[in-house]
Amino acid sequence: MNTVDALSLGITGAWAQIAQVNAARQVASGIVERSSVALAASVEGRMAQQSKDADKKAEQRRSDQMLLVLLDDASRLSRELGAKIDRMEAVFEAKHGDAWREIMANKVLDPDEIPQQREGETITEYRERLEKELIEKMIDPKTGKIKPEYANSDDPEVRALADWALAQNAKRGIDKPMSVLTDENSTEAEKKAAQADLGSSLEKAIVANKELNKHGHGSAELEKRADSLADGQTSGPASDSEITTFFKP
Repeated sequence: MNTVDALSLGITGAWAQIAQVNAARQVASGIVERSSVALAASVEGRMAQQSKDADKKAEQRRSDQMLLVLLDDASRLSRELGAKIDRMEAVFEAKHGDAWREIMANKVLDPDEIPQQREGETITEYRERLEKELIEKMIDPKTGKIKPEYANSDDPEVRALADWALAQNAKRGIDKPMSVLTDENSTEAEKKAAQADLGSSLEKAIVANKELNKHGHGSAELEKRADSLADGQTSGPASDSEITTFFKP
């Protein structure tokens, strides 16, 4: 088997380089035709491209698997944070009724910071804006953590609202990029940016969730208490002592 035959059979790497040098010498000496060398080079080029394509597909599979894991982690944490938020809101509503957002806004926001309901705006839409104002007021946008003046407030209800804002901010931070990644109409550029955003937001959300657990928002006892409040099994509004018990400093 001459050198061109070796190349045609797909020998690559260092041996291929040696074969190329030998092939050039054989052409120069008239042992083989230049067309045979060209054929061998073409075969080697195709094999190199096939190898690159295989590597690219393997890398894409790894990337897809990592994304699936990321989405699964984010989805589970979003549900956990959502359950915490529901329990906290059950306590606020038990004490203040469905206007608890407006009442708590008066505790936290300056008078000129409290948004007014717009003409034609539903109460649900207004309260969504009010929630956003409360979250932005109490959470540091860079760290995703509760600002010290609210974390260390002497008012237990303010500390309670700060925990709620922490949970809401963490959940919203991971829900937004998840919605982009799971939307079939999102462009590849949008998905790429959303995946990077989700990775960063998930890290902050994990830290926030651990902080909430430290404050007692992960215990079965509190779940039971919140469920009873939500079901109306308690008589009268929650007392200040109950608020303090539910939301530990």
